[in-house]
Amino acid sequence: MEAIEYKAEVSYPKRVLDQAGKFAWSRRPYRRMDLAISVLLAASCIFPTSIGQETRGWQAVLVSAILVGLFWCLRWYQYRKTLAKMRQRFAAFPDRKLRFVFTRDSIAISSKYFEGTFEMTTPWKAFAEVWMSPEFLLLLTVEKHYVLLPTSQLDEECRKFIMTRIGEERAANPNFKLRT
Repeated sequence: MEAIEYKAEVSYPKRVLDQAGKFAWSRRPYRRMDLAISVLLAASCIFPTSIGQETRGWQAVLVSAILVGLFWCLRWYQYRKTLAKMRQRFAAFPDRKLRFVFTRDSIAISSKYFEGTFEMTTPWKAFAEVWMSPEFLLLLTVEKHYVLLPTSQLDEECRKFIMTRIGEERAANPNFKLRT
């Protein structure tokens, strides 16, 4: 049987990295917990006034607003740090281009690096989760490494092949997750 192989060269402009970071941040597993923590912080400050303890209502509201504001400032900082980390990883590649070779068994990634070349091969079975967006695919491994593929830079045959392989892996692995 002839080995099927698709090649693609992908670049990562700042816009693509920012979109991927925002997409990943908005779909992180614990995002609902942020809202719950905000409600609990507010309730913990306002609760003493509702049971008749000697505090002024406006003080409880002020403390509550400050705590919730600090919490969301921390989340904003973490979000910005995530974006910066993603940009920094791709800035290590001088031409900001990665070369992909997709086969039935694996994805091979290579690029010029400052000290030489970067090469990595990841089998399809290593991917545990795929996050899909109209602009890109984010393939996550069990070890929480990821492969970012801007779909607009892939030809139609390559996109079909990747989606077919994702479907096959989903069928073979019941723990495989697909998020949109």
